[in-house]
Amino acid sequence: VLREKVLGSDHPDTADICADLAEVYLSTEDDARAMELLTSARQVFERTYSRSHMRTATTYKLLALVHERKGGTVVARQMAAQAMRTYEESVGAQHPHTVKAKQKLQHLLER
Repeated sequence: VLREKVLGSDHPDTADICADLAEVYLSTEDDARAMELLTSARQVFERTYSRSHMRTATTYKLLALVHERKGGTVVARQMAAQAMRTYEESVGAQHPHTVKAKQKLQHLLER
């Protein structure tokens, strides 16, 4: 809250805190709150870093998880596909994050 007041809601450091807090909410299965924070963080990351930044990819990955939990398989697939593409662009096809994202997407496509 203090960081948001000082830096503003569109600052990437604020978005980092929101994304980290969203992971806490995910661990407690408060998916609605996690979704809200991740959506906000994703928008800031896309504007600040671009869609091909690793932090943006991680946000897509987490959004895919939230949508999957809520039964939104179609949107979960879209988010997982974007995460995979973004990881591939930012760290390469053989990076462990990219490989894991491909596996997650495959899992969602088989559902």
